[in-house]
Amino acid sequence: KPLDDPEIRTMFTRNAVLKSDWYKKRLVTKQQRDIVLGMRNIKALEDFLGRPGYQVEAARLGIHQRLVDAERELARVSSDSYLDDLVGTLGADPIVDDEV
Repeated sequence: KPLDDPEIRTMFTRNAVLKSDWYKKRLVTKQQRDIVLGMRNIKALEDFLGRPGYQVEAARLGIHQRLVDAERELARVSSDSYLDDLVGTLGADPIVDDEV
């Protein structure tokens, strides 16, 4: 079939793409990577707060508030509604197996 065949063209409409399994997998992959990134950020902030002698620096940099913000962001990206928020974005390529 030629590329301008209506059957081929309908495979690439916005609705067809948004309903496809491969697109949903891209969104789930994006969510999973955002969760991993959020957990990594929280760990880094907690590690910084746990370092002896860094209390003044932690206060100056607002690390406690950053930790609260990072925990809130992790909760947001972990929610089911986050997947809905991702609809219309590119998501993430599930084929690429990279460390966040």
